[in-house]
Amino acid sequence: MLKLCVSHTYYGKKDIEFIELAKKYHPDVNKSEEAVEMMQKILEAYEVLSNTEKRKEYDLKIDY
Repeated sequence: MLKLCVSHTYYGKKDIEFIELAKKYHPDVNKSEEAVEMMQKILEAYEVLSNTEKRKEYDLKIDY
């Protein structure tokens, strides 16, 4: 029998990875100086990946 976690069926891989990183770097949990900066980067990346238009704009900016 296949067992799936409810969160993995409801949320996509991107969402699960965001949640895991947010838990790791949230300033309330992680007291290191880099935690705030990392959390800002994580939020910015999630915002771009979650928005189709922003993702297209980002992909156009990247020089492959």
